[in-house]
Amino acid sequence: MSKAIQSPPHSMANYPLKVLAQLEKTHKFNKLPNLKNFPSAYKISITNNKLRIACTSDIFDHTTKLSDSCPLADVLIIAGNISRNSKWTDIVRFEKCLNDLPIKYKILIPGSSDICFNLENLTNEQIKQCERDNIKKELTIRGLKHVSQYLKNVIYLQDMGVEIAGVKFYGSPWVSTNKNAAFFCPRNEIIKKWNYIPRGIDVLITCHGDADYTEDHIGDVDLLGTVACRIGPSFHVFGYSREGQDFYLNNKSYFKHIILLYVFIAFGMSFNGHTYFINAAMCTRSYNPSNDLIVFDVPMPANASKFRPNINYFTGLI
Repeated sequence: MSKAIQSPPHSMANYPLKVLAQLEKTHKFNKLPNLKNFPSAYKISITNNKLRIACTSDIFDHTTKLSDSCPLADVLIIAGNISRNSKWTDIVRFEKCLNDLPIKYKILIPGSSDICFNLENLTNEQIKQCERDNIKKELTIRGLKHVSQYLKNVIYLQDMGVEIAGVKFYGSPWVSTNKNAAFFCPRNEIIKKWNYIPRGIDVLITCHGDADYTEDHIGDVDLLGTVACRIGPSFHVFGYSREGQDFYLNNKSYFKHIILLYVFIAFGMSFNGHTYFINAAMCTRSYNPSNDLIVFDVPMPANASKFRPNINYFTGLI
């Protein structure tokens, strides 16, 4: 694998709202249409030359909602936050739910609340919250070293990718706004994580959203710069931000610069002319599971087959 890109952090990575305020003085922002059903699984049949993707995030233990609302698809993407407490009983419930879903390929990245996937870097409060000793005991009984190994029918992506039938997925769990997150990296350092993401990705999956204008200001400037200006995936699936509005910076020439700001609605899909940005959060800020899964199709290479697909894992840039 090629070496990681050595892009520096944006000079105002710690101040996304100041960056947005500066851009608003010279750039016009237009409201984007809501594309949350692109395409609707109930209107377009699944074809042999495209992978049907269903995606969600921020489930927070609402496995019944996931089971009841999950449409037919080739691939299910869960962009983190499967549970509020990350206890072993939560993991078992989630694993059973996934096993019952009629989807062959299930891709998961850990979210900010999924501390069970990073047991060695917890605060004392988090150790009690997830009952870490019990998780370790259950893993030891089964001869396992990591919670992801218990999820047998899941493709677990933590700074790595997988290619299914010629379509490339890459997942990264890092966030820069919550020091207690399962995978935290400060704003002025998180660009190092995004630099690992290789070009040529069809579907990027992160817990973090791009730079936004939500009440909590939880978007990431450098992630947006990476997505819009370097890797340019066809789709970017994320969650984490569960409030907000959606705008587009109407200046195509600005793609040449390091930063391009969007403001994302709490749930739905946005488009910048190249990448579809999908906030797939199932739950609202109050943990109400009010949103169904978002569905979209990804074209497969001409020589690929979903019936006998090649499944290849790959690492990020090193």
